Amino acid sequence: MCEGPYCEQCGDCLICYGEDICSMTGEPHIKPKGAEMADKKEVRGGKPFDLSNLDTSAAAEMGAVLDVLHPTENLPIGVRITLAGADSDIYQKFVNKAANKVRQRIKPGRPYTPPSQEEENERGIALLVACTLGWEGMIMNGKEYPFTPENARVLYANPGYTWLRTQVDEFIGDRSNFLSK
Repeated sequence: MCEGPYCEQCGDCLICYGEDICSMTGEPHIKPKGAEMADKKEVRGGKPFDLSNLDTSAAAEMGAVLDVLHPTENLPIGVRITLAGADSDIYQKFVNKAANKVRQRIKPGRPYTPPSQEEENERGIALLVACTLGWEGMIMNGKEYPFTPENARVLYANPGYTWLRTQVDEFIGDRSNFLSK
């Protein structure tokens, strides 16, 4: 016995019967909900997909390169920053540690005091610093600005470079940056 799907009008098996027209109504068969997916056998590339090709953790750990774009012209400016991604241990450990710190603020019988906006900003900057693995082409005031965690913190904390902080943050969170193209 076949396993369908079956026309909701006449009960004919849509695979075995082989006709697109219902024998009862002369109209197209009425497919049951979900039958569209059931009769599609195509997969990406014509063969089963290996899900391990979408594992971003190793690439996120090694880092990927952000070509920094001019904030208004949207063109590369020659600065390249190597960043760990959101699926890296670096990122995950930082986020877990920050969440645990917030939980420690909760004391039984006392009102919860959420972090201030300044604390939230500092935590966000610290996360970007932790995920910054290096850079090249960084010039400040006519001199090379070498990568150090402290230099990254100063740069990301500077309100004049919020546009750069935004690019870095968005790059880290975009998993497609850590998948083979």
